Amino acid sequence: MSQANGNALVLAPNISQAKLANLLGMHRISLLRALQTLKEKGVLDELTSERLAIRDPERLKELAMR
Repeated sequence: MSQANGNALVLAPNISQAKLANLLGMHRISLLRALQTLKEKGVLDELTSERLAIRDPERLKELAMR
């Protein structure tokens, strides 16, 4: 499920941070640090098992392509 909010994108990932970290092959703490960095850069608002709020999807794409 997704919902656009201006340029923001809100998703319902239905996955815990621990499971997401495991799928990505990283420790949960490393995932949390990466998420915090994205929050500080204004890319993400939040990530919980019920809600992923991406404030700037275009910037996230740019960072992912590096």
